[in-house]
Amino acid sequence: MTELEVRVQDGNLLFTRGYPHEVARVWRALTDDGELSVWTPWRVRADMVPGGVLSVAFGKGKPTKGEVLTVEPERRLVWRCYGALLDWTLDPEDGGCRLGFATTIGDPGHVAQSAAGYHISLDNLALLLDGQDVVKAPSPPREPRFPGLVRHYTAAL
Repeated sequence: MTELEVRVQDGNLLFTRGYPHEVARVWRALTDDGELSVWTPWRVRADMVPGGVLSVAFGKGKPTKGEVLTVEPERRLVWRCYGALLDWTLDPEDGGCRLGFATTIGDPGHVAQSAAGYHISLDNLALLLDGQDVVKAPSPPREPRFPGLVRHYTAAL
């Protein structure tokens, strides 16, 4: 159920992955500041309502402001941050749910790096949901798996 599918379509990087957890549990991981800060590379503070302010920072860096655009509880969440749209969808399926994630590609020359970073985050989400410790590097490029994933996505995308 946890196979990750990644593709590029219409200027967006698209991911789908199944998780053996109820939609409500995965939704909490997408919308709770503390949980987002565990499985993503960012420190996150957000008012998860349409028009809500989002503050995102890598490591100890200065926060960047964003905006929450769409909140359909346990179904869809859309933010704008770092000049990109991040669009999350959840669909129930037998034994859990399917997460869809789409983000705009800011620089086509960095698609493989972006795919690698989000791949690591979605793996970290699986660890969090399974109740395991999430140990992450200070930034995605410093993650040990990052170079191999970049090579993989350079060839695949």
